[in-house]
Amino acid sequence: MDNLSLVKLGNLTELTSGIPEIKLGLIDGPVAIGHPDFVNTSIHEILGNSVACTRAESQACSHGTFVAGMLGGKRGSGAPSICCDCTILVRPIFSEKAEPTNASPKELAQSILDCIHAGARAINMSVALSHQSTGLGDLKEALDYSAKRGTIIVAAAGNKGTLASSVITSHPWVIPVAACDSQGWLMRESNLGSSIGRWGLMASGDKVQSLSSDGGYVTMSGTSVAAPFVTGAIGLLWSLFPEASPNLIRSAITRKGSRNRSLIPPLLDAWDAYQFLTNNLSYSKLITERGKIMEQNEQKEERTAEVAQLLAATSIPEQDARAAVVPQICGTCQKSLESAYNSEVSEATYIYVMGRIEPRFPSISIEKEFAQAAGRGEAKGLTDRQTMHSILSKRENHYLARKICWVMTIEGLETYILKPRDPGDLDLLLEAVRSEPSRNDLDVVIGIKGPMAPPQLCNGLQVPIVFFDQVYSFDVGSLIKSVPRPEKKAAKEFEPVVTELFERIMQMADNAGATDEYRALNYLTVRYPAIYVTGAQEFERNCSLTGIEVLPSRLSGVRKIVDVVFTYTNRETDVPEMFFVRVDVTEEFPFLVTKMSPYYGR
Repeated sequence: MDNLSLVKLGNLTELTSGIPEIKLGLIDGPVAIGHPDFVNTSIHEILGNSVACTRAESQACSHGTFVAGMLGGKRGSGAPSICCDCTILVRPIFSEKAEPTNASPKELAQSILDCIHAGARAINMSVALSHQSTGLGDLKEALDYSAKRGTIIVAAAGNKGTLASSVITSHPWVIPVAACDSQGWLMRESNLGSSIGRWGLMASGDKVQSLSSDGGYVTMSGTSVAAPFVTGAIGLLWSLFPEASPNLIRSAITRKGSRNRSLIPPLLDAWDAYQFLTNNLSYSKLITERGKIMEQNEQKEERTAEVAQLLAATSIPEQDARAAVVPQICGTCQKSLESAYNSEVSEATYIYVMGRIEPRFPSISIEKEFAQAAGRGEAKGLTDRQTMHSILSKRENHYLARKICWVMTIEGLETYILKPRDPGDLDLLLEAVRSEPSRNDLDVVIGIKGPMAPPQLCNGLQVPIVFFDQVYSFDVGSLIKSVPRPEKKAAKEFEPVVTELFERIMQMADNAGATDEYRALNYLTVRYPAIYVTGAQEFERNCSLTGIEVLPSRLSGVRKIVDVVFTYTNRETDVPEMFFVRVDVTEEFPFLVTKMSPYYGR
């Protein structure tokens, strides 16, 4: 199946090639505008920034030209040329030096504002993200501003194969895009996270051809390639329905309100979005506007009607500001999918995650076999969960336990499929099947992240496999009661403090326990009671917990050590006070390096 057909863009491109009044921002590298397939297309610079490449062989120029060709190349060329009659506003952010250079979050924020002020209706950001500690506030404000102005942001999810989100991909107004192969299956390089799964989309990212900076064509793969399919679809939809509000366009393309509960985002269906808009707009108004568009495409007349609908300010949840976001050239594109699949993993990805373990039937045959086993047992009067616990706990039925699919969910989101590294550890999974489950039940899994599960493993569920070494289960109430209570502190005063601190950590977004920062934080949550004792002392001093940050330690060298910093702010004076603890996360099992002590911003 070709790339346009896979995401149902083929029919849409036959209806329109876009209109010049729809402007699409492109934050990327410069563009080789002398390419023959850019003749008679609308590619413009923003605020005097040079669009043209000065060094066609540079990685920045190659990347920018490729993405620009996908959006605005000439129809009939060797590129998708999705929205070729739309106006492409190029805002170069990548350097053309021999070595790729980074752009700070502040520079990226300014690029977003430049595109918005130039009239961009949507912005494509095929950029990779890395760490930096400054400028995050500016970037978040720019994303908030894009929501208020109704400029849709489309961002590549990234190609590191990690389970974590950045301040960009977790922003509620951004549409993060993962990459799939020609069959619609997620590419293993794509980053994942709860916000990517819930609010993002998946699009073609496997060996897509577009324009090269040397005047020919080149093939690339990855999420940088996938994002323009979504941006281009938005451009075409807005060209067909110029009266549609930003919120309606965004709802149509993402089908907000019917989101899946999986790490894997749904595949872009541009034709479904077109039908959604058709059904949600006035028929008479639709006919009028479509007539205008047809006339404009034929005669290239200038439109006089101005479309201006602003989206109400979006409520932005508090974000985890540890991960800075810095674009890097071509970090989200892969030259060869095959080489990525065949390459060996040089460093294991350790997992230390908190959630709920749920047994699932991988196929109808296993479900029927379980039903027969239940029929032979004493299941009368038991609930379904009690029946599950009763059947699987019997030794003679362990063959069923080995066949069942064990799924780790985090806040209801299917995140991992669990497999024991030692078959003898099957009992650890069985202990997680409680006969009388409670909302306060919690399971902790420690292991190593494996490959993406094939669809046939767990009835079509496609999430990473975790080969675990340790699983332990408990209820939150028992954890809270186990924290040593100060002698002068009554239980009724101390336990609410522990409960609040625990809930604050658990509510941190996209915590799939797959990064060093989250592994350290999860370890402390269940293994280091001093964080709760310190919290109780600070509450007693009329302070509120206002931040939890994980930073690389100055002691890191051969071993990876992080500083987990807790910030408390006095409710009267607004003066912050910080405490930190060091954790070694070099290997699978984190451990404490230094105890809780004051933090002075070393």
